[in-house]
Amino acid sequence: MRIQAIMTKRDNLSVVSSDDCLQLALDKMKQAGIKSIPVVNKNKFIGIIFKDKILEACLDSNDCAKEFSERKVETLIDEIPVMPESSNFESVVNTLREKDAMFLAITDSKNNFVGIVTHKSIFDEFTDILGLYNGTKLTVFLYDMPGQLAKISQVCAKHNANIHNLVASNPKSKLDIKEVIVRVDNSKAEEIKSDLERAGYRVDIG
Repeated sequence: MRIQAIMTKRDNLSVVSSDDCLQLALDKMKQAGIKSIPVVNKNKFIGIIFKDKILEACLDSNDCAKEFSERKVETLIDEIPVMPESSNFESVVNTLREKDAMFLAITDSKNNFVGIVTHKSIFDEFTDILGLYNGTKLTVFLYDMPGQLAKISQVCAKHNANIHNLVASNPKSKLDIKEVIVRVDNSKAEEIKSDLERAGYRVDIG
């Protein structure tokens, strides 16, 4: 998956330039209902500025109004990770996790700023991947051996059931056991659960 699918495009973002005053940055954040805003000079991403930092600067000043109207955004810019739009979904998730960033800036092949990827967009995508709103969830506990997923698929096929989503995870256990979460048609879930249990699997439903 390419990140364009989960990216908020620049056309849909509020931005400021490094030469703008702090008051303008605050006004744009208030209007958009956000706590930080990208700093972009023409098409180049410079960084971000946080609402909290602007307010802290005011508290440290003897004249807030003057501070807001005269001080430039460039004095309070923070950096965030920047990734090319050719990056894949996995690398974006890993960078967000490792850098503990609020969002990532995305650039094109000419290093022009084209948008951002936020935590919310990542969570929304995982919601789709996990199929949280599709079918009934069956959690199958099984030993990590070749052919296990094929057996589960065969049971589902026997009941002419659609597999909406399938995710395998490694629970924190000393035993070599995996959890496989399968989402199947609501009307076939109980029958599939019974057949899997007869085949020797432990299965939780819902």
